[in-house]
Amino acid sequence: MRHRTQGRRSALFVAGLAVGAIPGVVTAQDQVADGTPAILSETAPQATPLTLPGGDRSDAPAIGTGSLALPRGDVIGFRNDSVLPSAKRTVNGVTVAARSRPEFDPSGIQLGSFTLFPALTARGGYDSNVYVQQDGVSDAYGILRADVALKSNWGRNSLSFDGYVNERAYSKFVTESGITYRGRVRSRYDIAEDSAISADVQHERAFVRRGGTGDLILTRQPVRYTLTSGQLSGTKEFGHLTTQLTGFAGRYNYEDAERPTGEPVDQQYRDYSLYRGSAELGYRTGAGPIFFLSATGDMRRFRLPRGPILRDADGIEVLGGVSSEITPLLRGRLGLGYIYADFKDPNIESRGALGFQADLDYLVTELTTVKFSAQRYFQNVAAAVSPAALATEFDIGVDHELLRNVILSSSLSYRQSKFVILDTTSKGYGLEGGVRWLVSKHLRADASASYRNRKGNGEILGIPAARTFNQLQATFGFTITP
Repeated sequence: MRHRTQGRRSALFVAGLAVGAIPGVVTAQDQVADGTPAILSETAPQATPLTLPGGDRSDAPAIGTGSLALPRGDVIGFRNDSVLPSAKRTVNGVTVAARSRPEFDPSGIQLGSFTLFPALTARGGYDSNVYVQQDGVSDAYGILRADVALKSNWGRNSLSFDGYVNERAYSKFVTESGITYRGRVRSRYDIAEDSAISADVQHERAFVRRGGTGDLILTRQPVRYTLTSGQLSGTKEFGHLTTQLTGFAGRYNYEDAERPTGEPVDQQYRDYSLYRGSAELGYRTGAGPIFFLSATGDMRRFRLPRGPILRDADGIEVLGGVSSEITPLLRGRLGLGYIYADFKDPNIESRGALGFQADLDYLVTELTTVKFSAQRYFQNVAAAVSPAALATEFDIGVDHELLRNVILSSSLSYRQSKFVILDTTSKGYGLEGGVRWLVSKHLRADASASYRNRKGNGEILGIPAARTFNQLQATFGFTITP
Protein backbone atom coordinates (compact mmCIF):
# COMPACT_ATOMS: atom_id res chain seq x y z
CA MET A 1 0.00 0.00 0.00
CA ARG A 2 2.76 2.46 0.90
CA HIS A 3 4.66 1.66 -2.27
CA ARG A 4 1.64 2.31 -4.50
CA THR A 5 0.81 5.58 -2.74
CA GLN A 6 4.38 6.81 -3.04
CA GLY A 7 4.41 5.94 -6.73
CA ARG A 8 1.20 7.84 -7.33
CA ARG A 9 2.60 10.93 -5.59
CA SER A 10 5.73 10.70 -7.71
CA ALA A 11 3.65 10.60 -10.86
CA LEU A 12 1.65 13.60 -9.71
CA PHE A 13 4.82 15.59 -9.13
CA VAL A 14 6.10 14.72 -12.57
CA ALA A 15 2.86 15.94 -14.07
CA GLY A 16 3.41 19.22 -12.28
CA LEU A 17 6.93 19.43 -13.68
CA ALA A 18 5.53 18.80 -17.14
CA VAL A 19 3.09 21.68 -17.12
CA GLY A 20 5.31 23.59 -19.53
CA ALA A 21 5.00 20.78 -22.05
CA ILE A 22 1.36 19.85 -21.70
CA PRO A 23 0.27 18.61 -25.12
CA GLY A 24 -1.51 21.42 -26.85
CA VAL A 25 -3.77 19.16 -28.86
CA VAL A 26 -5.74 16.51 -27.07
CA THR A 27 -6.14 13.71 -29.57
CA ALA A 28 -7.28 10.15 -29.49
CA GLN A 29 -3.62 9.18 -29.46
CA ASP A 30 -2.19 11.04 -26.50
CA GLN A 31 -4.72 10.48 -23.77
CA VAL A 32 -4.15 8.78 -20.48
CA ALA A 33 -5.05 5.10 -20.57
CA ASP A 34 -6.49 3.13 -17.72
CA GLY A 35 -4.08 0.94 -15.90
CA THR A 36 -5.39 -2.45 -16.92
CA PRO A 37 -3.92 -3.93 -20.10
CA ALA A 38 -6.24 -3.23 -23.01
CA ILE A 39 -6.90 -6.06 -25.43
CA LEU A 40 -9.79 -4.70 -27.51
CA SER A 41 -9.87 -1.02 -27.00
CA GLU A 42 -9.50 2.45 -28.44
CA THR A 43 -7.02 2.76 -25.61
CA ALA A 44 -3.53 1.37 -25.73
CA PRO A 45 -2.41 -0.67 -22.71
CA GLN A 46 -0.66 0.94 -19.77
CA ALA A 47 1.18 -0.56 -16.86
CA THR A 48 0.03 1.56 -13.96
CA PRO A 49 -3.28 0.98 -12.16
CA LEU A 50 -5.93 3.54 -11.38
CA THR A 51 -5.73 5.86 -14.37
CA LEU A 52 -8.41 6.39 -16.97
CA PRO A 53 -8.51 5.93 -20.74
CA GLY A 54 -9.01 8.74 -23.17
CA GLY A 55 -8.54 7.05 -26.50
CA ASP A 56 -5.86 5.41 -28.57
CA ARG A 57 -2.48 6.90 -27.70
CA SER A 58 -0.55 5.31 -30.54
CA ASP A 59 1.26 7.31 -33.19
CA ALA A 60 2.57 9.95 -30.79
CA PRO A 61 3.63 12.75 -31.01
CA ALA A 62 0.35 14.62 -31.08
CA ILE A 63 -0.69 16.87 -33.90
CA GLY A 64 0.02 20.45 -33.00
CA THR A 65 2.93 19.74 -30.70
CA GLY A 66 5.54 17.14 -30.01
CA SER A 67 4.69 14.97 -27.05
CA LEU A 68 8.13 15.49 -25.48
CA ALA A 69 7.70 12.41 -23.33
CA LEU A 70 9.92 13.54 -20.47
CA PRO A 71 7.34 13.51 -17.65
CA ARG A 72 7.09 9.82 -16.80
CA GLY A 73 7.86 9.48 -13.13
CA ASP A 74 8.90 6.48 -11.10
CA VAL A 75 5.53 4.82 -11.56
CA ILE A 76 6.09 3.66 -15.11
CA GLY A 77 3.34 4.11 -17.63
CA PHE A 78 1.49 6.85 -15.73
CA ARG A 79 0.98 9.54 -18.40
CA ASN A 80 -0.82 12.18 -16.37
CA ASP A 81 -1.10 15.66 -17.87
CA SER A 82 -2.60 17.41 -14.86
CA VAL A 83 -0.57 19.95 -12.92
CA LEU A 84 -0.47 18.21 -9.55
CA PRO A 85 2.99 18.05 -7.93
CA SER A 86 3.93 15.37 -5.44
CA ALA A 87 5.40 15.42 -2.01
CA LYS A 88 9.15 16.09 -2.15
CA ARG A 89 11.29 13.01 -2.44
CA THR A 90 14.69 12.65 -0.81
CA VAL A 91 15.45 9.06 -1.80
CA ASN A 92 18.39 8.37 -4.08
CA GLY A 93 18.11 6.91 -7.53
CA VAL A 94 15.10 8.76 -8.97
CA THR A 95 14.74 9.38 -12.69
CA VAL A 96 15.51 12.72 -14.28
CA ALA A 97 11.79 13.31 -14.77
CA ALA A 98 10.81 12.45 -11.18
CA ARG A 99 13.54 14.39 -9.41
CA SER A 100 12.29 16.99 -6.96
CA ARG A 101 13.34 20.57 -7.76
CA PRO A 102 11.95 22.64 -4.87
CA GLU A 103 13.22 25.92 -6.28
CA PHE A 104 11.27 25.36 -9.53
CA ASP A 105 8.27 23.20 -8.55
CA PRO A 106 4.93 25.09 -8.42
CA SER A 107 3.84 25.64 -4.81
CA GLY A 108 0.12 25.96 -5.47
CA ILE A 109 -2.48 27.93 -3.54
CA GLN A 110 -3.58 26.63 -0.13
CA LEU A 111 -7.35 26.40 0.30
CA GLY A 112 -7.95 24.85 3.71
CA SER A 113 -7.12 21.16 3.48
CA PHE A 114 -6.73 21.37 -0.32
CA THR A 115 -4.10 22.83 -2.63
CA LEU A 116 -5.06 24.49 -5.92
CA PHE A 117 -2.74 24.35 -8.95
CA PRO A 118 -3.87 26.57 -11.86
CA ALA A 119 -1.79 27.02 -15.01
CA LEU A 120 -2.04 28.85 -18.32
CA THR A 121 -0.09 27.68 -21.38
CA ALA A 122 0.45 29.54 -24.67
CA ARG A 123 2.05 27.79 -27.61
CA GLY A 124 2.89 28.37 -31.25
CA GLY A 125 3.91 25.82 -33.84
CA TYR A 126 4.44 24.70 -37.41
CA ASP A 127 2.95 21.63 -39.11
CA SER A 128 4.39 20.57 -42.48
CA ASN A 129 1.51 18.23 -43.33
CA VAL A 130 -1.75 19.45 -41.84
CA TYR A 131 -4.03 16.84 -43.43
CA VAL A 132 -1.41 14.05 -43.27
CA GLN A 133 -1.37 13.33 -47.02
CA GLN A 134 1.33 12.10 -49.37
CA ASP A 135 1.56 15.61 -50.81
CA GLY A 136 0.73 17.67 -47.75
CA VAL A 137 0.14 21.34 -47.06
CA SER A 138 1.76 23.29 -44.23
CA ASP A 139 0.45 25.85 -41.77
CA ALA A 140 1.22 27.63 -38.52
CA TYR A 141 -1.02 27.48 -35.48
CA GLY A 142 -1.45 28.79 -31.97
CA ILE A 143 -2.64 27.06 -28.81
CA LEU A 144 -4.06 28.41 -25.58
CA ARG A 145 -4.71 26.03 -22.71
CA ALA A 146 -5.99 26.52 -19.17
CA ASP A 147 -5.41 23.82 -16.53
CA VAL A 148 -6.62 23.50 -12.99
CA ALA A 149 -6.08 20.84 -10.35
CA LEU A 150 -7.30 20.60 -6.78
CA LYS A 151 -5.66 18.07 -4.45
CA SER A 152 -6.44 17.17 -0.86
CA ASN A 153 -3.75 17.33 1.83
CA TRP A 154 -5.23 14.72 4.15
CA GLY A 155 -3.10 12.30 6.11
CA ARG A 156 -5.38 9.42 5.11
CA ASN A 157 -7.53 9.03 2.01
CA SER A 158 -7.36 11.44 -0.91
CA LEU A 159 -9.58 13.40 -3.26
CA SER A 160 -8.53 15.36 -6.32
CA PHE A 161 -9.99 17.07 -9.37
CA ASP A 162 -8.17 18.11 -12.50
CA GLY A 163 -9.32 19.45 -15.83
CA TYR A 164 -8.38 21.57 -18.79
CA VAL A 165 -9.80 23.51 -21.72
CA ASN A 166 -7.60 23.61 -24.83
CA GLU A 167 -8.14 25.74 -27.94
CA ARG A 168 -6.14 25.25 -31.14
CA ALA A 169 -6.30 27.81 -33.98
CA TYR A 170 -4.65 27.32 -37.38
CA SER A 171 -3.65 30.30 -39.50
CA LYS A 172 -4.92 29.20 -42.94
CA PHE A 173 -6.67 25.86 -42.54
CA VAL A 174 -9.22 26.91 -39.94
CA THR A 175 -11.11 23.61 -40.19
CA GLU A 176 -8.30 22.12 -38.06
CA SER A 177 -9.07 24.55 -35.26
CA GLY A 178 -11.13 23.43 -32.31
CA ILE A 179 -11.66 23.13 -28.59
CA THR A 180 -11.07 20.07 -26.43
CA TYR A 181 -11.58 19.64 -22.71
CA ARG A 182 -11.60 17.19 -19.84
CA GLY A 183 -12.81 17.00 -16.26
CA ARG A 184 -11.73 14.20 -13.91
CA VAL A 185 -12.32 13.30 -10.26
CA ARG A 186 -10.12 10.82 -8.42
CA SER A 187 -10.58 9.45 -4.93
CA ARG A 188 -8.95 6.90 -2.64
CA TYR A 189 -10.27 5.49 0.62
CA ASP A 190 -7.65 3.87 2.86
CA ILE A 191 -9.47 1.06 4.60
CA ALA A 192 -6.37 0.06 6.53
CA GLU A 193 -2.60 0.28 6.22
CA ASP A 194 -2.62 -2.63 3.77
CA SER A 195 -5.84 -2.07 1.81
CA ALA A 196 -7.56 0.69 -0.15
CA ILE A 197 -10.37 1.37 -2.61
CA SER A 198 -10.07 3.90 -5.44
CA ALA A 199 -12.75 5.38 -7.68
CA ASP A 200 -12.23 7.63 -10.71
CA VAL A 201 -14.69 9.28 -13.11
CA GLN A 202 -14.06 11.53 -16.10
CA HIS A 203 -15.63 13.17 -19.12
CA GLU A 204 -13.70 14.54 -22.06
CA ARG A 205 -13.94 15.75 -25.64
CA ALA A 206 -11.04 14.93 -27.94
CA PHE A 207 -9.96 14.60 -31.59
CA VAL A 208 -9.10 11.46 -33.52
CA ARG A 209 -5.60 12.09 -34.73
CA ARG A 210 -5.10 12.44 -38.44
CA GLY A 211 -2.95 9.70 -39.94
CA GLY A 212 -3.46 7.24 -37.10
CA THR A 213 -4.55 3.65 -37.53
CA GLY A 214 -8.13 4.59 -36.71
CA ASP A 215 -8.21 7.49 -39.20
CA LEU A 216 -9.14 6.03 -42.62
CA ILE A 217 -11.40 8.58 -44.30
CA LEU A 218 -10.20 12.09 -45.17
CA THR A 219 -12.61 14.53 -43.53
CA ARG A 220 -12.92 18.29 -43.63
CA GLN A 221 -12.30 18.48 -39.89
CA PRO A 222 -10.65 16.03 -37.50
CA VAL A 223 -13.28 13.63 -36.18
CA ARG A 224 -14.42 14.60 -32.67
CA TYR A 225 -15.57 12.24 -29.96
CA THR A 226 -16.50 12.29 -26.29
CA LEU A 227 -15.61 9.75 -23.63
CA THR A 228 -17.47 9.29 -20.36
CA SER A 229 -15.95 6.67 -18.08
CA GLY A 230 -15.55 5.38 -14.56
CA GLN A 231 -13.23 3.00 -12.77
CA LEU A 232 -13.30 1.21 -9.42
CA SER A 233 -10.30 -0.59 -7.96
CA GLY A 234 -9.44 -2.36 -4.74
CA THR A 235 -6.01 -3.34 -3.41
CA LYS A 236 -5.12 -5.63 -0.52
CA GLU A 237 -1.76 -6.77 0.82
CA PHE A 238 -1.12 -10.09 2.57
CA GLY A 239 2.47 -9.77 3.71
CA HIS A 240 4.62 -10.12 0.59
CA LEU A 241 1.56 -10.85 -1.55
CA THR A 242 -0.42 -7.98 -3.14
CA THR A 243 -3.78 -8.35 -4.88
CA GLN A 244 -5.69 -5.87 -7.01
CA LEU A 245 -9.10 -6.03 -8.68
CA THR A 246 -10.17 -3.35 -11.18
CA GLY A 247 -13.37 -2.67 -13.10
CA PHE A 248 -13.79 -0.08 -15.85
CA ALA A 249 -16.67 1.09 -18.05
CA GLY A 250 -16.49 3.73 -20.77
CA ARG A 251 -18.77 5.12 -23.45
CA TYR A 252 -17.31 6.53 -26.71
CA ASN A 253 -19.57 8.79 -28.80
CA TYR A 254 -18.38 10.12 -32.18
CA GLU A 255 -19.60 13.26 -33.90
CA ASP A 256 -20.56 13.20 -37.60
CA ALA A 257 -18.08 14.74 -40.02
CA GLU A 258 -17.87 16.04 -43.60
CA ARG A 259 -15.73 15.15 -46.59
CA PRO A 260 -13.62 17.98 -48.08
CA THR A 261 -16.33 18.36 -50.76
CA GLY A 262 -18.98 18.97 -48.08
CA GLU A 263 -20.69 15.58 -48.22
CA PRO A 264 -21.74 14.32 -44.76
CA VAL A 265 -19.91 11.35 -43.25
CA ASP A 266 -21.93 9.39 -40.70
CA GLN A 267 -19.78 8.44 -37.70
CA GLN A 268 -22.51 6.95 -35.52
CA TYR A 269 -21.42 3.41 -36.42
CA ARG A 270 -18.25 4.04 -34.41
CA ASP A 271 -20.05 4.61 -31.07
CA TYR A 272 -19.36 1.82 -28.61
CA SER A 273 -19.14 0.87 -24.96
CA LEU A 274 -16.09 -0.73 -23.41
CA TYR A 275 -16.21 -2.88 -20.27
CA ARG A 276 -13.07 -4.20 -18.65
CA GLY A 277 -12.16 -6.22 -15.59
CA SER A 278 -8.75 -7.26 -14.36
CA ALA A 279 -7.09 -9.12 -11.52
CA GLU A 280 -3.44 -9.06 -10.58
CA LEU A 281 -1.30 -10.88 -8.04
CA GLY A 282 2.11 -9.61 -7.06
CA TYR A 283 4.79 -11.11 -4.85
CA ARG A 284 7.35 -8.74 -3.39
CA THR A 285 10.87 -10.00 -2.68
CA GLY A 286 11.87 -7.68 0.12
CA ALA A 287 13.04 -4.33 -1.25
CA GLY A 288 13.63 -5.86 -4.69
CA PRO A 289 11.33 -6.58 -7.62
CA ILE A 290 7.70 -7.68 -7.61
CA PHE A 291 6.81 -10.78 -9.60
CA PHE A 292 3.29 -10.47 -10.99
CA LEU A 293 0.62 -12.44 -12.81
CA SER A 294 -2.29 -10.54 -14.35
CA ALA A 295 -5.46 -11.45 -16.24
CA THR A 296 -7.69 -8.97 -18.06
CA GLY A 297 -10.96 -9.32 -19.92
CA ASP A 298 -12.52 -6.81 -22.32
CA MET A 299 -16.00 -6.52 -23.85
CA ARG A 300 -16.51 -4.07 -26.74
CA ARG A 301 -20.11 -3.48 -27.81
CA PHE A 302 -21.09 -1.16 -30.66
CA ARG A 303 -24.28 0.88 -30.48
CA LEU A 304 -25.36 0.34 -34.11
CA PRO A 305 -25.01 -2.81 -36.27
CA ARG A 306 -23.55 -1.15 -39.36
CA GLY A 307 -21.57 -2.65 -42.23
CA PRO A 308 -21.26 -6.19 -43.59
CA ILE A 309 -19.83 -7.63 -40.36
CA LEU A 310 -20.61 -7.73 -36.66
CA ARG A 311 -17.79 -5.77 -34.98
CA ASP A 312 -18.48 -6.66 -31.34
CA ALA A 313 -15.62 -8.53 -29.72
CA ASP A 314 -14.32 -9.91 -26.43
CA GLY A 315 -10.67 -10.08 -25.45
CA ILE A 316 -8.46 -11.79 -22.92
CA GLU A 317 -4.89 -11.03 -21.92
CA VAL A 318 -2.70 -13.01 -19.52
CA LEU A 319 0.71 -11.64 -18.59
CA GLY A 320 3.44 -12.66 -16.19
CA GLY A 321 6.59 -10.79 -15.36
CA VAL A 322 8.43 -8.48 -13.03
CA SER A 323 7.82 -4.90 -11.93
CA SER A 324 8.93 -2.18 -9.54
CA GLU A 325 12.66 -1.91 -8.77
CA ILE A 326 13.95 -4.75 -10.93
CA THR A 327 17.59 -3.86 -10.21
CA PRO A 328 19.05 -0.85 -8.37
CA LEU A 329 19.27 0.97 -11.72
CA LEU A 330 16.37 -0.57 -13.64
CA ARG A 331 12.73 -0.01 -12.69
CA GLY A 332 9.35 -0.35 -14.29
CA ARG A 333 7.30 -3.24 -15.59
CA LEU A 334 8.11 -6.09 -17.95
CA GLY A 335 5.51 -8.72 -18.84
CA LEU A 336 5.14 -11.52 -21.38
CA GLY A 337 2.09 -13.63 -22.16
CA TYR A 338 -0.77 -14.15 -24.58
CA ILE A 339 -3.55 -12.01 -26.02
CA TYR A 340 -6.73 -13.41 -27.57
CA ALA A 341 -9.64 -11.76 -29.39
CA ASP A 342 -13.00 -13.47 -29.86
CA PHE A 343 -14.86 -11.70 -32.66
CA LYS A 344 -18.62 -12.10 -32.45
CA ASP A 345 -19.16 -12.30 -36.20
CA PRO A 346 -19.45 -16.06 -36.95
CA ASN A 347 -17.52 -15.60 -40.20
CA ILE A 348 -14.46 -14.05 -38.54
CA GLU A 349 -11.99 -16.40 -36.97
CA SER A 350 -10.79 -15.62 -33.46
CA ARG A 351 -7.21 -14.41 -33.18
CA GLY A 352 -4.43 -15.05 -30.71
CA ALA A 353 -0.91 -13.63 -30.52
CA LEU A 354 2.11 -13.25 -28.31
CA GLY A 355 1.42 -10.49 -25.80
CA PHE A 356 3.99 -8.29 -24.17
CA GLN A 357 4.16 -5.12 -22.12
CA ALA A 358 7.31 -3.24 -21.18
CA ASP A 359 7.73 0.18 -19.63
CA LEU A 360 11.19 0.59 -18.19
CA ASP A 361 13.52 3.30 -16.93
CA TYR A 362 17.26 2.73 -16.72
CA LEU A 363 19.22 5.18 -14.57
CA VAL A 364 22.48 5.49 -16.53
CA THR A 365 23.67 8.25 -14.20
CA GLU A 366 21.97 10.69 -11.84
CA LEU A 367 21.70 13.08 -14.80
CA THR A 368 20.64 10.66 -17.56
CA THR A 369 17.68 8.27 -17.82
CA VAL A 370 17.02 5.86 -20.70
CA LYS A 371 13.37 4.90 -21.27
CA PHE A 372 11.99 1.90 -23.15
CA SER A 373 8.42 0.81 -23.73
CA ALA A 374 6.78 -1.88 -25.86
CA GLN A 375 3.27 -3.25 -26.13
CA ARG A 376 0.95 -5.34 -28.30
CA TYR A 377 -2.83 -5.17 -28.32
CA PHE A 378 -5.90 -5.40 -30.59
CA GLN A 379 -6.83 -1.85 -31.53
CA ASN A 380 -10.26 -0.60 -32.52
CA VAL A 381 -10.34 0.87 -36.04
CA ALA A 382 -12.75 3.09 -37.98
CA ALA A 383 -13.64 0.44 -40.55
CA ALA A 384 -17.05 -1.15 -41.01
CA VAL A 385 -15.38 -4.16 -42.69
CA SER A 386 -12.68 -4.90 -40.09
CA PRO A 387 -13.24 -5.38 -36.35
CA ALA A 388 -9.71 -4.55 -35.19
CA ALA A 389 -6.02 -4.28 -36.00
CA LEU A 390 -3.18 -6.04 -34.21
CA ALA A 391 -0.96 -3.16 -33.06
CA THR A 392 2.70 -3.48 -32.07
CA GLU A 393 4.57 -0.50 -30.62
CA PHE A 394 8.13 0.20 -29.50
CA ASP A 395 9.59 3.40 -28.02
CA ILE A 396 13.02 4.30 -26.71
CA GLY A 397 14.11 7.67 -25.37
CA VAL A 398 16.65 9.56 -23.29
CA ASP A 399 16.19 12.34 -20.71
CA HIS A 400 19.27 14.33 -19.72
CA GLU A 401 19.58 17.05 -17.09
CA LEU A 402 21.93 19.53 -18.75
CA LEU A 403 21.50 22.00 -15.90
CA ARG A 404 19.40 21.87 -12.76
CA ASN A 405 16.62 23.64 -14.61
CA VAL A 406 17.36 22.67 -18.25
CA ILE A 407 16.30 19.21 -19.39
CA LEU A 408 16.89 17.66 -22.81
CA SER A 409 14.74 14.86 -24.18
CA SER A 410 14.80 12.68 -27.32
CA SER A 411 12.90 9.60 -28.48
CA LEU A 412 12.49 7.10 -31.31
CA SER A 413 9.24 5.20 -31.96
CA TYR A 414 8.03 2.38 -34.21
CA ARG A 415 4.43 1.40 -35.00
CA GLN A 416 2.95 -1.53 -36.91
CA SER A 417 -0.72 -2.39 -37.45
CA LYS A 418 -2.16 -5.49 -39.17
CA PHE A 419 -5.87 -5.27 -39.98
CA VAL A 420 -7.96 -8.32 -39.11
CA ILE A 421 -9.50 -10.20 -42.12
CA LEU A 422 -7.78 -7.80 -44.52
CA ASP A 423 -4.45 -8.21 -46.28
CA THR A 424 -3.43 -4.78 -45.04
CA THR A 425 -0.48 -3.58 -42.97
CA SER A 426 0.82 -0.16 -41.99
CA LYS A 427 4.23 0.66 -40.56
CA GLY A 428 5.74 3.87 -39.35
CA TYR A 429 8.35 5.48 -37.15
CA GLY A 430 8.86 8.79 -35.42
CA LEU A 431 11.73 10.91 -34.11
CA GLU A 432 11.44 13.61 -31.49
CA GLY A 433 13.69 15.97 -29.59
CA GLY A 434 13.09 18.83 -27.20
CA VAL A 435 14.26 20.99 -24.34
CA ARG A 436 12.51 22.25 -21.23
CA TRP A 437 13.66 25.33 -19.30
CA LEU A 438 12.34 25.75 -15.76
CA VAL A 439 12.76 29.50 -15.33
CA SER A 440 11.17 29.77 -11.88
CA LYS A 441 8.29 28.43 -9.82
CA HIS A 442 5.96 30.57 -11.90
CA LEU A 443 7.37 30.31 -15.43
CA ARG A 444 8.67 27.52 -17.63
CA ALA A 445 9.30 27.24 -21.36
CA ASP A 446 9.79 24.37 -23.78
CA ALA A 447 10.53 23.72 -27.44
CA SER A 448 10.32 20.52 -29.44
CA ALA A 449 10.58 19.16 -32.98
CA SER A 450 9.27 15.85 -34.29
CA TYR A 451 9.20 13.84 -37.50
CA ARG A 452 6.66 11.14 -38.37
CA ASN A 453 6.66 8.70 -41.29
CA ARG A 454 4.11 6.05 -42.22
CA LYS A 455 3.78 3.60 -45.10
CA GLY A 456 0.91 1.22 -45.76
CA ASN A 457 -0.36 -1.31 -48.26
CA GLY A 458 -3.86 -2.46 -49.13
CA GLU A 459 -7.25 -0.76 -49.33
CA ILE A 460 -10.56 -0.83 -47.47
CA LEU A 461 -13.52 -0.26 -49.79
CA GLY A 462 -11.25 1.58 -52.20
CA ILE A 463 -9.71 3.76 -49.47
CA PRO A 464 -6.03 3.35 -48.54
CA ALA A 465 -5.95 1.54 -45.21
CA ALA A 466 -2.97 3.58 -44.10
CA ARG A 467 -1.83 6.77 -45.77
CA THR A 468 1.79 7.06 -46.86
CA PHE A 469 3.09 10.36 -45.57
CA ASN A 470 5.87 12.34 -43.93
CA GLN A 471 5.22 14.99 -41.31
CA LEU A 472 7.45 17.49 -39.52
CA GLN A 473 6.24 19.50 -36.53
CA ALA A 474 7.91 22.12 -34.35
CA THR A 475 6.56 23.96 -31.30
CA PHE A 476 7.54 26.52 -28.72
CA GLY A 477 5.54 27.44 -25.65
CA PHE A 478 5.56 28.74 -22.12
CA THR A 479 3.44 28.18 -19.03
CA ILE A 480 2.58 30.55 -16.19
CA THR A 481 1.64 29.28 -12.73
CA PRO A 482 0.83 31.46 -9.67
